[in-house]
Amino acid sequence: MSQSDTNNLYEFISQVGSIGYDVTAKKKWKRLGTLFLQKVRGRLKGHVESSDIGWNPGGIAVSGDHSLYVMFNNGRGACVFFNFDRFCDFVTFRSITSMKDYTGGPNNNHPLSVLEDPSKCAEILMRLGGVDEQPSASL
Repeated sequence: MSQSDTNNLYEFISQVGSIGYDVTAKKKWKRLGTLFLQKVRGRLKGHVESSDIGWNPGGIAVSGDHSLYVMFNNGRGACVFFNFDRFCDFVTFRSITSMKDYTGGPNNNHPLSVLEDPSKCAEILMRLGGVDEQPSASL
């Protein structure tokens, strides 16, 4: 299966190897990452006060950075951010105190395989944000 055949974010990064200097791969990375984070946010429905999906394309040599910042109804928040560059083989989650909190709590790094399941990402965000319920099963 070529990278153009998949619409799954984790499958894509497992196949592509590198995104830097590949304009087509970077566009697909942006699209698949944004769709994935929309699914994560959808699984948080009913618990979210505010949220923001971010994309920073960076330069030609890098994949670009994805992020999702979420403030929950309980006044606490969490974020997830990731890229796919040569030396970054993890997804970072952390607690936040506001939508403008770019330092937050300690990093909670998880393997890239967490990008296989939007529900798993939603579960981690909810735990860090102090939400005791399970994420919704659907978008």
